[in-house]
Amino acid sequence: MAKNKNKRGKPSIFVYILAVLVAIGTMVASYMVFKLVSGIGVLPKKYIDITMYVLIGINVFFSIFAFLPNVNNLNKILQILFEGIICAALVVGIIKIPEYQGRIERIFTNVPEEGTLNFSVYTLADSNLDDVSDLNGVEIGIQQKLDTEYQGYSLKVITKELDGNEVPTKEYEDLYTAVEDLYNGNVKAILLNESYETILTGNNDFEDFKTRTKKIYTIEHKVQLTYDTTAVENITEEPFTVLIGGNDSWDYDEILDTAGYQGRTDVNMLVTVNPTTKQVLIITIPRDSYVPLWGEYYAMDKLTHATVYGISDWIETVSYFMDVDINYFVRLNFASLINVVDALGGIDIYNPYYFETTFENYVPDENGNHVYREYTFEVGDLHLDGAAALTYCRERKYYNEEAGVTGDEMRNQHQAMVLKEIINKVTSVSVITHVTDLLKAVEGTFATDLNINQIYALVQMQLDDMATWNINQFGLSGYADMRTSYAMGAASGQLYSVFIVDSSDVNKAQSLIDQVIAGQIITLE
Repeated sequence: MAKNKNKRGKPSIFVYILAVLVAIGTMVASYMVFKLVSGIGVLPKKYIDITMYVLIGINVFFSIFAFLPNVNNLNKILQILFEGIICAALVVGIIKIPEYQGRIERIFTNVPEEGTLNFSVYTLADSNLDDVSDLNGVEIGIQQKLDTEYQGYSLKVITKELDGNEVPTKEYEDLYTAVEDLYNGNVKAILLNESYETILTGNNDFEDFKTRTKKIYTIEHKVQLTYDTTAVENITEEPFTVLIGGNDSWDYDEILDTAGYQGRTDVNMLVTVNPTTKQVLIITIPRDSYVPLWGEYYAMDKLTHATVYGISDWIETVSYFMDVDINYFVRLNFASLINVVDALGGIDIYNPYYFETTFENYVPDENGNHVYREYTFEVGDLHLDGAAALTYCRERKYYNEEAGVTGDEMRNQHQAMVLKEIINKVTSVSVITHVTDLLKAVEGTFATDLNINQIYALVQMQLDDMATWNINQFGLSGYADMRTSYAMGAASGQLYSVFIVDSSDVNKAQSLIDQVIAGQIITLE
């Protein structure tokens, strides 16, 4: 009698075991999803319902299959194979859910409430003064008006180090004269807030300050940090304005220095969002805009210098200058932009005019080493990777007369164009294919006072409706001029290149912001 080639029998013990594992995995995965949703509310309810139905359906399906009688060998194998795959998928899901949650929470650097402020004694690099003990009887240059409280305490600390012997001091009305006297040998040492290093090195006369001087003693002050913003009650229903600042640095540690005193801010954007009408308005403000720091007209200076005094000072300056309430701030740097654009698979823009890079452009290669690269941007549609996008945002020296824009205006346009395309990609359905890379890329690369629950609320809102946003951009125009700098010292009479913003543009920007907040639909070319 011929053997039956399609032998039937009871289900394999492996099928029972895998069915039980699928059931356990389903329950654990369901719990993880429930915990993720109830705890932080990332996913909209409709996605939760779909996930639960799918998990329950899988569990029921394989439970039934596990106990079917008269199962042939081929079906046994298929059952084991499919249930094995489902078990593996559930295990991966159980591991990945908290992993994604952790990555989302680590995107932004926590904003500290306390930091440090360093005052240092600087001498020339070739000076024979090497330690605080060498300052006995040495005249130290100090500032007459800047940071007098911390400066006074620093002098007391130095006096204590010198066994009570007070050091003679020479007062200066401005940084420029103090450093110039140090260079010329008229004073052997100066006491200076370290935050001003970035202002000094940005000046042609003192760009070698860090290499030409040395710090022989540092006094650390504990300071309370404040951030002059006003959060909205419900970020998914109320309009809000975010101040975005780009730091000219590769070092993530410099995004938000614990001292609260930052390097210069080279990107300044006011982004007003109306979540109800799905509108975003990007206002770009030139870095060298000549503005009253803190709204005080005795302190006229470049906007890029405001951050040197602190984040809150930067926010207060922009808020006064633009006459707008700022609800949140975001700080990022060069590496942040490169990582985000690359994680999104690059961005596509239309470049309206030809230009080339004119500065020493160093960007990371595939190994993370900074290498020199030159770029040429042709007119037309361009696909930019992270490094190219950064270069596109940084260039400001190549002046195109046919385009009729200054270098600062050109750079502001480019920054807004790149930000617009990033927003378009992040809010599109296609971002799903880049989620893993995007979360890895942006981990710890931003500093903001937006709390994690607000971030989750925005993510949930977008996932719920997958709406297309109406994004408009407007750049402040004006003209270049030479004016004094408060930070460097207006008393010296030294003039610096600044950007005088057209007041009519400021008025128009204010009007556009008001319209977006009021829910009016705007369209700009």
